[in-house]
Amino acid sequence: MDIAAYLADILMYAAGFITLLCVPVFLWQGVVNLFGFFAGKKKGLVGKGTNTPEKTVFPDEPCRFAVVACARNEEAVIGQLLDSLRRQRYPRDRFSLFVVADNCTDGTAEAARSHGAFVLERFNRQQVGKGHALRWAFPRILKEAPDCDAVVLFDADNEAEPDFLDRMDQALRSGADVAQGYRVASNPGDSWVSGCYAVYWRYMSRFFNRSRARMGNSCLVGGTGFAFRRELLEKDGWNTRTLSEDTEFSIQHICRGRRIVPVDDAVFYDEQPVSFRVSLRQRFRWMTGSLQCASRLLPDACQALGRGGRQAFAAWDVLMLLLLPLAVVLSTVAGTASVLTLLFSGQFDQLMMPLLSGVVSVLSLMVMAAVTLRLEGDRVRPLWKSVVLFPLFVIPVSWLLVVALIRPGRDWKPIVHTGRRAAKEEAPANLS
Repeated sequence: MDIAAYLADILMYAAGFITLLCVPVFLWQGVVNLFGFFAGKKKGLVGKGTNTPEKTVFPDEPCRFAVVACARNEEAVIGQLLDSLRRQRYPRDRFSLFVVADNCTDGTAEAARSHGAFVLERFNRQQVGKGHALRWAFPRILKEAPDCDAVVLFDADNEAEPDFLDRMDQALRSGADVAQGYRVASNPGDSWVSGCYAVYWRYMSRFFNRSRARMGNSCLVGGTGFAFRRELLEKDGWNTRTLSEDTEFSIQHICRGRRIVPVDDAVFYDEQPVSFRVSLRQRFRWMTGSLQCASRLLPDACQALGRGGRQAFAAWDVLMLLLLPLAVVLSTVAGTASVLTLLFSGQFDQLMMPLLSGVVSVLSLMVMAAVTLRLEGDRVRPLWKSVVLFPLFVIPVSWLLVVALIRPGRDWKPIVHTGRRAAKEEAPANLS
């Protein structure tokens, strides 16, 4: 028993030390979240763009956009996206529609052509995924649209508000290198899972993107509904290799001194998974991608931090962001080891603190979900079930990271979209 108690003490001290190592990363995320409470929605871009001498100055007339959608077996929804883009209150001769039909086995290409898009069909079973498809497509798109000033990226299941392109034009003209639109779940009422996604994207808009902009840092693009200057492709190309091509793209450009800003009034709608199983599969891919980004981009972030200057603050934020999944893995394993050690050593009287911490965490996530909805101008009651179950939606992410570290997912599997829009959320209001 003495040996068992001794080993238990060693494991407890080790777990405590590991948790202590993670404190700076979690503390920084707490600071970022704090700024989110003071980051209300506003018209136009949040924060300021950069105005470096090498940046292209757009002409007086509206930007010429190449609007690109990447699709894999999206015959059911691609038409809705393209129709919403053709309804834009933006000069029709100032944007072109492109669809990258990637490894499609249905009628996606034909549906896209019938709705006015120029279609690029790609078949490559070895390099599967959005990042590979975009790297293949962009040289061809720039050849077809040699006079475009900027690129806009959408997923096939999206729909854009009629003024989306106009808002992006204003953001890029104001000096932004990359501008991220405001994502709204199109089907929050379909299930508690899709409702949790609605809460999650509200949270990300306020406490992740807008809070960083208020601090003077860049946000990250969310994979869809964003625009960027053409010169970024001409200088660097689309050079993403991970399963989280959006995060990789963002961090690459932040480390090069470019600025990514959120645009609250550039609203677009995005269909969310309704099944918890599909949600876990999607987020496992995200977690695998976040770990890939950490291993691939940590040297870039450290180099950007070492260069100092005004970009050092942005580089520090990126460094903390890259270390976050690693910190979550360490703290999850350490916390679990602590609880198991107490159980197997018979120290049941010391389990009260971990249990209390767990209860507080669950209640905090519920409160955070409700507060996020209220701060973003939404009613809590229609999504009350998702607010209550939000901890069930969030907590598994920690273990998805642990599994992704041990056995990372390699495959990119598409999510089936139905195109249902009956329960679409209202666009955000009360922009000041």
